[in-house]
Amino acid sequence: EKWLNDYKKPFIREGTYIGYMNAIKHINEHIGKKQLNRIKTEDIQVFYNNLVENGRKNQSKDGVKGLSANYVRKIHIVLQEALEYAVNERIIPSNPAKSTILPRIIKKEKKVMVEKEVEKFIEAIDKLPEWKDLS
Repeated sequence: EKWLNDYKKPFIREGTYIGYMNAIKHINEHIGKKQLNRIKTEDIQVFYNNLVENGRKNQSKDGVKGLSANYVRKIHIVLQEALEYAVNERIIPSNPAKSTILPRIIKKEKKVMVEKEVEKFIEAIDKLPEWKDLS
């Protein structure tokens, strides 16, 4: 957190800062108790794998226990930047996050409305008073 508050916070937006803090909570829960110079690539890989499998505190509505690949990648960015800072400050000799394998992002197919669906949608919103000014 020192790295975040001293070196990142002055240069990032509030929303980005909150995202970094959320990532740091996950990092601290899993590898935060280890001494910096004892963290290995394997520790980080196991951490990422665990996030994908069981990273959520509460199971989602559709039964998913793990975090999305995209969110794990965001956590990786925060961890990699913090460890790179430690390398630059000569606290550790190399960045163990660099050699990890990140989860693959699976793109979902986007559903596009057909003409009939668009017509129904426009008819429905035309009936709503809050949409009158926009049509």
